[in-house]
Amino acid sequence: GFVEVTIERNDEGGDDYIPVSLIDGDYFFIEPFVKESYYNFLCTEAMIYYRNKNDICPPDVSYEINQDGTMSIHLFELLEDHTATYAWYTVDLNGNGTDDMTGEEIHLLDQ
Repeated sequence: GFVEVTIERNDEGGDDYIPVSLIDGDYFFIEPFVKESYYNFLCTEAMIYYRNKNDICPPDVSYEINQDGTMSIHLFELLEDHTATYAWYTVDLNGNGTDDMTGEEIHLLDQ
């Protein structure tokens, strides 16, 4: 893989302006920040995936970001006396992973 970057240079420096080239200094590539809306998108895709397989759509969804960068998605329904779990999925940010209840491999975005 490769990373494409755009660099802008401001040459309007004052007295403390020191011109540098791109090969000077240290550079750190930081993983892109994934916005809340993308997490919500994957939750919606999980609900659609479940509905397509089971002809029923869970009414509630929540998620948690795991330390390894994966995402756990809980499909459930809040009932009067308990929470009914439809599915637990653990997926990467590409929507690939496993159904934690069945061990089945899943691909949320391949629908």
